[in-house]
Amino acid sequence: MNAQKELLRVEHIRKYFAIHRKYGNPKGNYLRAVHDVSFTINEGEVLGLVGESGCGKATLGRTILKLHSVTAGDIYFKGENIVNYGFKKMLPIRRDMQMIFQDPFASLNPRMTIEKIIRAPLDTFKIGEPRYRRDHVAEMLKKVGLNADHMNKFPHEMSGGQRQRVVIARAMISNPSFVVCDEPVSALDVSVRAQVLNLMKDMQQELGTAYLFVSHDLSTVRYICNRIAVMYLGHIVEIADADELFNNPKHPYTKALLSAIPVPDVDQKRQRIILQGDVPSPMNPPAGCAFSTRCPLAGSKCEQLHPDLVACGAPGHYVACFWPE
Repeated sequence: MNAQKELLRVEHIRKYFAIHRKYGNPKGNYLRAVHDVSFTINEGEVLGLVGESGCGKATLGRTILKLHSVTAGDIYFKGENIVNYGFKKMLPIRRDMQMIFQDPFASLNPRMTIEKIIRAPLDTFKIGEPRYRRDHVAEMLKKVGLNADHMNKFPHEMSGGQRQRVVIARAMISNPSFVVCDEPVSALDVSVRAQVLNLMKDMQQELGTAYLFVSHDLSTVRYICNRIAVMYLGHIVEIADADELFNNPKHPYTKALLSAIPVPDVDQKRQRIILQGDVPSPMNPPAGCAFSTRCPLAGSKCEQLHPDLVACGAPGHYVACFWPE
């Protein structure tokens, strides 16, 4: 697995949603879902994206795949800037950029059989001979722990774990280089999560696929990811190798997130960091640092200026904070 060559580079991406005046927004402002985000993903790498619900994680993943239009910024995939590509130009690239959706039932067509659902990318991108595509589907079903008997079933006839395996099979059958995984195990029972995670990890290592793994479960992210980016109110506030982030967090928000992870040993004590106040509205974010309204270290500088991501500590560790230590 080559994890050195750059596959994806995101530069200063912004995604704003216009809010209609009649929906409690008399000034006609925008909802800033993603604001000035930059990072890279190498071939075969798994980058975790974590943060509270509503921080813009899923929106960022969909924007990278051009499922949302880009408000500003650039997206380089295999050295090619795809930010202004229309439907026709994006179609051949979509074979290489796939998505595993959060809800396995809502993302499957209830009127299509499992064979047709998984076969759709093969037909769309004309992969393989038509008469052999059914064999490809059967082979992929076997890889995800199902069998050929499921090919003639419909989504409602399968369990949640089985449906999620179908979603994974559909995303991986075109052998993509990059997959956005939008909380792929959050809708599953705990007993099934480990199986699906192991399946995704095995397929990623076998095919050399890079993942952007979106989740709010830090334990899951640490298990499957090489690096982790922490997101707050549309901004990346810290990014580092997985072990480095857990062992040496720099940003106050990251420290608060890590302190909330349950500890299986009841005798082990951990200092819980309770953040005060509520997350600001993305329609009216703070003028300075996005975290300044809840940060115990915030001063006048934090309220007026927004910190950039700068190197701090170990190589590859970046943090957006004026007081990282």
